[in-house]
Amino acid sequence: MALIDKKYHDLLLDILQHGFKYKDPNRKDTIRTQIQSYTLVHNFEDGFPAITTKKLAWKSVVGELLWFLRGSKDIRELWKDNIYIWDKDWLNYTDWFIKDNYGTKEELLSGKCKDYIYELGPIYGTQWRNFTGRVDIKLKDSAIIHNSERIYDETIYNYVDQISNLIKGLKETPMGTRHIVTAWNPAELDDMALPPCHWSFEILVRPLSPIEIVDIAKKEDKWVDIIPENKTLHEVQKNFKNYAFTLKWHQRSVDTFLGLPFNIASYALLAHIIGKMTNMIPEGIIGDLSNVHIYDNHINAVKKQLNRDVNKYNNCELLIDPKAEKDFKFKKTIDLALDNIDIWQFQLKNYNNYPSIKAEMLAYNK
Repeated sequence: MALIDKKYHDLLLDILQHGFKYKDPNRKDTIRTQIQSYTLVHNFEDGFPAITTKKLAWKSVVGELLWFLRGSKDIRELWKDNIYIWDKDWLNYTDWFIKDNYGTKEELLSGKCKDYIYELGPIYGTQWRNFTGRVDIKLKDSAIIHNSERIYDETIYNYVDQISNLIKGLKETPMGTRHIVTAWNPAELDDMALPPCHWSFEILVRPLSPIEIVDIAKKEDKWVDIIPENKTLHEVQKNFKNYAFTLKWHQRSVDTFLGLPFNIASYALLAHIIGKMTNMIPEGIIGDLSNVHIYDNHINAVKKQLNRDVNKYNNCELLIDPKAEKDFKFKKTIDLALDNIDIWQFQLKNYNNYPSIKAEMLAYNK
């Protein structure tokens, strides 16, 4: 039994039975059924949380997450891996380009227009790796005040690499309470193809007990009963895992049928990557979900999925290619760790599932 399916089906039923209906102002007045909030918890002891009552688009999950982690906003990088999940939002975002007769939709899709046309604005990857923080304004050496205006030499923007800071903080102060990454940048929301739905995540760390440390070291074949004469206790223990963590993400709006299974798998994968980079044990994920909804045009698809047996397939396991594990473990920065990482290096072992259920994705409209 894949426990994530039972939890996911319970949420779908909760929305159908207790949700209220209203018109979505950002989806051309589409009707949706919604509950205000929900907390979804999954422990990795119960396997990797890949939904089995419909097929999970695993390649797209991995490709998009690596795209975010690289700080990219260029949709052509997704196209190289045959991933098209951002196309509708991108076409809406570039609608001005078509209307101004600078090109046709066909020309856009050819990938041969100017580079900036293929950017989605400062979305997740930009905020995670290049968040626009404090602005420093440097005055001219002889600043002149004229009509209450100062003459400035230049404006200096301070960009924050939140992912690098997160990894550094987890390594240096694991029990700190500032292990947070946010994609919600109020100054740049209007410039994004889509305001972030999953807008923030945090890493909640706990120290492992001595018994847990020993058990894990033995399981990983790192435990020694007698310390070699040329080694100190510290040298022997420095590669032991001393901490575990849970990744908690916050989501302001949840497309429960199409989006949520994707979000669950993506943050679970992110937790495992962070675990490799910090030498910590990822224990699970918590989804702090708000405005959790089902679109009316997804209702029939939801009912079809609810008729499928959550007990038919067992849990699956995440396998990370040994070379990728080494890259993550021994690289000090996220950029170096990602240099040679590719989609195929992340596989789901024993992932069995029902067929896909088709439903239209409704893009955001400003």
